Amino acid sequence: MIDNKTDTSAAEAATRWAYEEAIANYAIQTQRDAIVSAQLKILDTETGEMTYIDPPADGSGETEAVAVVPARPDPAPSVDADTAYRRARLAVVAAIALFLLLLWIRERRK
Repeated sequence: MIDNKTDTSAAEAATRWAYEEAIANYAIQTQRDAIVSAQLKILDTETGEMTYIDPPADGSGETEAVAVVPARPDPAPSVDADTAYRRARLAVVAAIALFLLLLWIRERRK
């Protein structure tokens, strides 16, 4: 909230300055991303380092394409039938208990 003592022009100037700084930072980041996307990404398979190089302008440089296969996550654990049955039964009992509680509260209000 703005107090009566707060100078609105100073607050507006600070807000405008922060907004302009955010726009400038966004422009710098966008330019950085454009430079990186125009470069070739090289993966050193021994060290795992990523380096970026500019592609040759005349297209004369030979490049070797390497497909990087991401590591697959572990498969989801199988669901035990007994555990699933117990959880379903617990959910049904909880729903019945909630229904009876609401019914009891309704009867007490009458």
